[in-house]
Amino acid sequence: MNFHSKLLLGNRSFLVKYSQPVDISISVRGHVGEFTVEAFGLGQPKATEVCQAYGGIGVNCTSIEFNPHANGTHTECVGHVAEQKRFYVEDCFPGIIQGACLLISVEPVQVGENSNQSESIVYSALEKGDRIISGKLLREAIEKTLESKGFSEQDCPRILIVRTLPNDFEKYPTANHSVNWPYFTCDAIQVLDQFQIQHLLVDTPSLDRHPDGGKVESHKHFWAVASDSFQSARKNRSLTELCCIPDPLRDDIYFIILSLSSFAFLDAVPSRPILFPLEESQ
Repeated sequence: MNFHSKLLLGNRSFLVKYSQPVDISISVRGHVGEFTVEAFGLGQPKATEVCQAYGGIGVNCTSIEFNPHANGTHTECVGHVAEQKRFYVEDCFPGIIQGACLLISVEPVQVGENSNQSESIVYSALEKGDRIISGKLLREAIEKTLESKGFSEQDCPRILIVRTLPNDFEKYPTANHSVNWPYFTCDAIQVLDQFQIQHLLVDTPSLDRHPDGGKVESHKHFWAVASDSFQSARKNRSLTELCCIPDPLRDDIYFIILSLSSFAFLDAVPSRPILFPLEESQ
């Protein structure tokens, strides 16, 4: 049995096709030989068998050691960069975030390719050769995708997913492969503000360059956090990093259910975003 619900976007009505879910998360894997993300040099997840059913105890029980920021898809809150007051995910948004979302693809540009490029880029840790997602690049991709679907800027969903190209597993950091991933410049965050994006999902390990001397400028712009003060006006804004968006999923508008793990007292928790295609209804 297929179950659908209606979604209103602008002045148009869509059916959510729940029978066709697409999981865009990377799971935390603790077994050697499997695709395991390892960012920031924080190590691989470790699984330890505490007890086993055949050992006379009757049950299997496994302990796991991992870092949400480094080992899989995770959702962060403002507490990740707030200095004067700690906030945790459970303080900022519910365990499920859902609604219409816009998926776009961008091919990061390399710093130094265009002599006029630096005039509009805002980022103090910028270095020649870096691959960046600038405000201009982001705006063009959002506008192009909305226009292709017959929507205006005002109809843009408040949830945005950004897929970087080329889209292959080589772009993810692993134990034997460390990458200088593309990052968002501060002017790109300004574009997110202009489109009133509330929840951002990316396939990179971080919004910022690594290393950047601890500035994390794009994170702080995203949540409007200054280095010497804390502002909570955007504490309901979420950032989900290390997504994995398959090629067959075209740039479009979808319905998303983003489920957050129930960990108390963490600024980032493992999460699982699932997309559902839409079908316009009469």
